[in-house]
Amino acid sequence: MLIGGFFGKNSNRKCGRIIPFKILKSKKMSTVSTYIDKINQLYQTGTATEHSYRPDLKVMLDEIVNNSNIQVINEAKRIRNVGAPDYHIKKGEIPIGYIEAKDIGMEDLEGKKKNKEQFNRYKNALDNLIITDYLEFYFYKNGEFIQKISIAKIEENQIKPIEENF
Repeated sequence: MLIGGFFGKNSNRKCGRIIPFKILKSKKMSTVSTYIDKINQLYQTGTATEHSYRPDLKVMLDEIVNNSNIQVINEAKRIRNVGAPDYHIKKGEIPIGYIEAKDIGMEDLEGKKKNKEQFNRYKNALDNLIITDYLEFYFYKNGEFIQKISIAKIEENQIKPIEENF
């Protein structure tokens, strides 16, 4: 399960035809591989920050979701008494999920130290939440941890894909 399956039905229909799972999986693998290549290029500059990777994450999300009725919005308005998660995912006017992104390699993605207050606030208020450092994705539903998926790792100062995870 990558992101598309977490935020709702990930349709395998196109133009009334069912697309074989093998083709869908291949397309998603290509999408994720392209994303990893792009963030690695930015990472290699040595000057990229948390915000530098956001456009590439949005492109990957849009391609994986592959549904014109679902919008991935970067830097949407603040949510009263909650804050401003980096991404809002909506189907029409209905919010279906949120993503909070931290810089690559950030060590507190579980929110036990530095990010505890922010992450707890988000987990308590947002039904579907992903917390990520662009390489690892922590999935929460109704405040409960569901699953962690690592799609890449830093090895020898390079971002390397973990292909068996996507």
